[in-house]
Amino acid sequence: MTNFKEAFEKAEKISVVEKSTAKQKEKDGSNGNGDLVLRVPPMKKVPTTAGKREAIDKAVEATREYVANITEHMIDLVSRISEIKTASIEERDIRGGELAALEDEVLAHILSEEKALASVARQAYAMALVLTLPADKRAVIAAINGGGKNSRLPGLLQLGILSQTDADAKGTTVAVYGDRYKVNGKREFAAEVAKILANKSLKAKANISIIEMFDGKSGKIFVDVPDAVDGQKFLAGGALLAESDGRIVRVAAATGHFSKIVAEIMAAKTFIYLKSLKKERFWAGERLSDDAFRLCRILHSVLRRGIAEVR
Repeated sequence: MTNFKEAFEKAEKISVVEKSTAKQKEKDGSNGNGDLVLRVPPMKKVPTTAGKREAIDKAVEATREYVANITEHMIDLVSRISEIKTASIEERDIRGGELAALEDEVLAHILSEEKALASVARQAYAMALVLTLPADKRAVIAAINGGGKNSRLPGLLQLGILSQTDADAKGTTVAVYGDRYKVNGKREFAAEVAKILANKSLKAKANISIIEMFDGKSGKIFVDVPDAVDGQKFLAGGALLAESDGRIVRVAAATGHFSKIVAEIMAAKTFIYLKSLKKERFWAGERLSDDAFRLCRILHSVLRRGIAEVR
């Protein structure tokens, strides 16, 4: 007597053989009797949207308007969320409903069923997040990793805007407090996010202002140096952390377009006298080699440009 298990296994073997035979016939292009079989695909009518021109034009216009305005909208939302979260306990309790509504609005955009618009919204939220960040280590790390258990909004890692990587990774990368991240997205967007994050991490290390430095106080200052053009010559910019002991100024760290030349300045242990920064033309105070003079003059020019930007 054949039991259920044996019957099932026998049926399964027959089924496999039948499938194998059918596949071979399909491969041979025959019906098994040697006759040629021509398989003609059915012709399906695809409906046209040409008659909905007005609706299409409205959708295109609405999409363009959305893309143009979503970043500004996100900056407003993120700024107000940050304002409430950093307020007193009493104010946070009073504005709890407003906070929930603001977070709901952010989530509605970044989780939209319209995938293309959701992608735009996520980038807008990421940009708003980094633009409104204070120069504070804890705030920067929270923006990257997320705000913790009580936060309903994702961090840059959860969004997929950042992914942890190593120094040899291709694409746009940024080092923040010892960790390196790859910035995902179009080149221009990725470069801007990387620049802002790098600047924030540098700025958080500054402990005196430019005014305090000129008053002779020792410490570190953050200087944001814009790109510039001197006649036909392009002058690269970036951001740097300068250190002063009240008498001389040297570079402690730098990011941006001028990173290569600033790295050369740092490797040569180049410094300039603080009082020389008060003058438009570089003053060495002592005789220098041609190469040392060149590096000092570049450092003087870079610092002067950044200080002028602040003023």
